[in-house]
Amino acid sequence: MKIVVKEGSAERTAVEALVIGITQDAGKHRRPAVAKLAEVQAFDGRPNQTSSFFTQGRLPAKRVLLVGLGKAEEVTLERVRQAAGMAAKAARQLGIKRLAIELPVEAERRFSKSDQAAAIAEAVVLATYRFKRYKSPDPNEKPELQELAILVREKMSLATASKAVRAAQIVAESTCLARDLANLPSNDAYPEKIAAMVRKEARRVGLRCRVFDHRQIERMGMGGVVAVGQGSVHPPRFVVLEHRKGGPKRPTLALIGKGITFDSGGISIKPGEKMDQMKYDKSGGCAVIGALRAAALLRLPVNVIGIIAFCENLPSGTAYRPGDIIRMYSGKTVEVLNTDAEGRMTLADALAYARRQYKPAAVVDLATLTGACVVALGNAAMGLFSNDQPLADRVARAGEATWERTWRLPVWEDYHERIKSEVADIRQIGDRSGAGAITAACFLQKFVDGTPWVHLDIAGTAWADDERPYVPRGATGSGVRLLVRLLHEWGR
Repeated sequence: MKIVVKEGSAERTAVEALVIGITQDAGKHRRPAVAKLAEVQAFDGRPNQTSSFFTQGRLPAKRVLLVGLGKAEEVTLERVRQAAGMAAKAARQLGIKRLAIELPVEAERRFSKSDQAAAIAEAVVLATYRFKRYKSPDPNEKPELQELAILVREKMSLATASKAVRAAQIVAESTCLARDLANLPSNDAYPEKIAAMVRKEARRVGLRCRVFDHRQIERMGMGGVVAVGQGSVHPPRFVVLEHRKGGPKRPTLALIGKGITFDSGGISIKPGEKMDQMKYDKSGGCAVIGALRAAALLRLPVNVIGIIAFCENLPSGTAYRPGDIIRMYSGKTVEVLNTDAEGRMTLADALAYARRQYKPAAVVDLATLTGACVVALGNAAMGLFSNDQPLADRVARAGEATWERTWRLPVWEDYHERIKSEVADIRQIGDRSGAGAITAACFLQKFVDGTPWVHLDIAGTAWADDERPYVPRGATGSGVRLLVRLLHEWGR
């Protein structure tokens, strides 16, 4: 999609369709002509309310799309994102190819024009995403949105707004890449194949990429990765991405993502209902890929490493079993109690590898790790666990800024007691007293050995059963925008 920023307003812009944001008290804050249009349409400006009509020559635009912003004093950048997303979806349903969106007057008092323009661009790209790789062409399908113009009233704001929009578009497109990868079915995205896709994209954007095959993984002593992958005919792959643009004196941040290309639960097999969705169990790894892609294209002055262990967790005569004891990359031994707790096994090896090989200043991992986190937080927030308050605060701020919100949960020593083993160094899961998301995080913490660390459980946010203003059904790309925001701060 082509996105441009140009000088203009509702009264002066001739376009196929024009989006105007309206608050619930529009008459107090907007020009009379626009407020009158809202009154004619019985449009009251409730959040995400939409209405479409032809202007009949009352404005230069052929068609106007009104979208509600809520009360003027409650307009936020997230409200602007949601409104832009709703408008983009309405435009797509109408078959509109060229759309203009006017910056909301009500937001100008609180946010820069650049921030508003970036929020609009980001939301429109995200809202118009569709996963159509396997759909046959439909001759009756309405055309996609091809061009978006974001209208700024002052010419002096164009340059800075255009730069912000370009950056936002890169981040949104990187989120869409993460969605694409997570949506890929396991027959077309098994470990070898998705690792090859990642290598190709890395070369395209200028990331260094190394892919370790099954034999190399075994020789490195990654018992967790080997164990999880040994039930499948598709052997695991261990992918390392590097973006080193911060200089030798800048600290390194390691991003680690869970990359289970399909999770049947293994010997501890899952129920059949919704097992088809387990292709998205690689969403954490896909978010890391999207974030590294954005960092490369934005030329962020940071040193960041991305690590993903791609495995397929299947039951077979060669699968790992409950009761097995696995020696991990760190040297610790793990007692396996449930093969459906496979993500923490691969993440543990990746965490230990990052710490040993790169000595990062901090580590952030993302994983669709536990159903317990979904029970606790639903789909509105990621679970955040950390051993370091300043790092946790930075991640939480990035989540608030991008509306990929987090909620912190404890990793107190009381919970660590639940994963003690009588036959190994550590149990893979806790006891039956609950707190499954917390004990999973406690397990991971054993492998960071004091390095500042944040674990984000994205099990509830990485997949959507219902559409939201700029979030589609299916894989959401959860975490990409948060990570890029964190990298911006990391580079300062």
